Amino acid sequence: MSATLQPLLDAAEIKRLIQQAGSLDPQQARHSQRFNQFGDQAASALGSGMDFADRRPYQAGDDPRFIDWRASARSAHTLIRRYHSEINHPGCIVIDRRASMAFGTRKRLKATQAVRAGITLGAQIVHAGSALAMLLLDRHDFWQAPQPGLASLQRSAQLAARPCPPDDADAAVSWNRIGHGLISRLAQGSRLVLISDFATLQPSDLKLLRQLGKLFDCHAVHIVDAAEQRLPGSEALTLQWRQQRINLASRGESAQTLEQTLQQRQLQIKDWFGRAQCGYSLLRSDHSLQALRP
Repeated sequence: MSATLQPLLDAAEIKRLIQQAGSLDPQQARHSQRFNQFGDQAASALGSGMDFADRRPYQAGDDPRFIDWRASARSAHTLIRRYHSEINHPGCIVIDRRASMAFGTRKRLKATQAVRAGITLGAQIVHAGSALAMLLLDRHDFWQAPQPGLASLQRSAQLAARPCPPDDADAAVSWNRIGHGLISRLAQGSRLVLISDFATLQPSDLKLLRQLGKLFDCHAVHIVDAAEQRLPGSEALTLQWRQQRINLASRGESAQTLEQTLQQRQLQIKDWFGRAQCGYSLLRSDHSLQALRP
C-alpha cells in the first residue's frame, strides 16, 4: 500500500479519538498521565520548585541527589526525599510523518497509526489538565509550543492528519537534531512521547536518548507494520523502496534472512530505549489502540 493524497484521518475520526481519550474515569486518567501502562520501564524525572512531601526507600534508578542521608543513617535504610511539584509539567507528543511511515500492508499506514496514537495520548494529557506541545516530523517540521485546552490539540491533530509528504531521500530524521531541539524547548520533567518507526535511529543516538531519559519522563511508541514482523507467506514477494526493487521467494533463504534482520532491528531499538531509561511500547499499525490505554 502506498501513500495517497487523502488525509490520514478525517475530522470525524479525530473527534472520536479525542472523545474516547476523555472518557477515562478519574483513576484511569491519573494512570495515563504518567504513562505507566505503556511500557516495560518507567522513567523518573524530578524538576525544581518542589515542596517536601515524605520519604520512601531508595530504588534502582532514583536520582542520588534526593537521598536523605541523615534519615537514612537513623533508619539503617537508604531513603529518598519526595516532593510535591509546584508545576504541572506539560506533555509533548512527537509524531513521525516522514515518507518511510507512509507504508502499510494491512488496514492502515504506519503514519496513520502514529497520528491516531498521538491524538489519543495528547488528549489524555489535556484532559488531565496539562498543557500540550506537539512536534510533527515532516519535510518541514511543525512545532506547537505547550498550550492548554482542546482547541490547540485539535489544530495540531488536523495538521498531523494531512496526507503524508512525497518520498524525499533528504527528509530522513536526525534524532540528534530533534532531541537537542526538544531539550532547548521543554522544561525538565516534562512528559515526552516519541512516536515513530525509528528507521533512522543509530547507535550514535544512544547518548542523546540517555539525555532525554534523564531530563524528561520519556516514552517511545514504536510503530511497525505486520510485514515487518513476519513476511507474507505467498510464493513470491516484491519489495519496492524509492528506486530499488527486490524480488524474494518468500519461503526462501533470502526472505528468512530479511525477516530475521527486521526482528533483530526491533529488539535493538527496544534495547536502546531501555538502556536510556525510557519507556517503550511496540504498536502494530493494524492493531487497536487498547495497548495505549490503562
